Amino acid sequence: MGCHAAGTFTLKPAISKSCNSYFAATYRRILENPKYPNRDSALNSFNQYAYSFGLGRRLGVDLPSEKMGNIPTPKYYHGIFGKNWQSCNIISNSIGQGEIATSLTQLANVMAIIANKGWYYTPHLIDSIDGGDEFGLLDKFKVKHRTKEIPAYIWEEVHEGMQGTMEFGTGFYAKVPGINVCGKTGTVENAYRGEKLKDHAFFGAFAPRENPRIAIAVMCENAGYGATSAAPIASLLIEKYLKDSITGNDRKAKVEQLANMNLIPPQMKRQMVKRDSLRQAQQLAAAKKAARDTSGVEEAPEETDTDSSVTPNKPQPAKKGTKRDSANKVALLPEEQRKINIKRKTTA
Repeated sequence: MGCHAAGTFTLKPAISKSCNSYFAATYRRILENPKYPNRDSALNSFNQYAYSFGLGRRLGVDLPSEKMGNIPTPKYYHGIFGKNWQSCNIISNSIGQGEIATSLTQLANVMAIIANKGWYYTPHLIDSIDGGDEFGLLDKFKVKHRTKEIPAYIWEEVHEGMQGTMEFGTGFYAKVPGINVCGKTGTVENAYRGEKLKDHAFFGAFAPRENPRIAIAVMCENAGYGATSAAPIASLLIEKYLKDSITGNDRKAKVEQLANMNLIPPQMKRQMVKRDSLRQAQQLAAAKKAARDTSGVEEAPEETDTDSSVTPNKPQPAKKGTKRDSANKVALLPEEQRKINIKRKTTA
């Protein structure tokens, strides 16, 4: 694993500079911590924190078909590596890759948890019901959920690191004028059927740091680094939400630039061309059928070269050795074949 800033050994600059190797080393230290009897126990402990952040489980949002995501368990790894799996087998989990899966709603909720320093309300779209909530349908969205205990100074360190992302780190070019934004860039490796594609870009943030009013997560598929697309988009959305407008010519130019980006990868373009070709062929066939049905005229059969001496529709004797000839043959037992051969000799 690489690092955007070599020699990063503490949390704040690791967040600001998005240092993969720092998080890999930290994750490994957790799994190898001697206070746990084994790696299974260490991973279970780590997972409990992830679950308390709403990962690996449904949050209970007011939308159908919510995805759970995945936080892999020791049992899962027993099936892959056996019971003696090593921390290096799953080190990619440290940067949110490997077998870890999340939804954007979950990631936006994690940003809200960090902003609130350890608590959240279940995300929801419906804020109120006309005439009152007679059946208490919205009650569950008013319950405050808390994460497992994390010291206050850790939250401050994380806030410092995320603000550093915007001040001098990987999100520097997505700063919002006059607003202290705390953010984190991310790059998600991307492949389809073994073909390496351009990475997905991620950016999560909340603002303002002093009194958070918005938490956001943006994913741009096939867009490369998070700092080049996802971060500027989140930056503009934050500004629009908090200021009700986008100010400055350079910021307005950024809106136009992002609106005109074409992120469709070559592999997807090939599939789109194939799909469009099939669709055109289907439309042409449907148009011909509609024309025949409307006019009542049957389509003339295609002309083929035929022997003028052959009478139409009259079966012709098959030539010896043709498929038709072989198709008319009947399987005979050896004794039956012998009798036929004797009969032929007698006739001759």
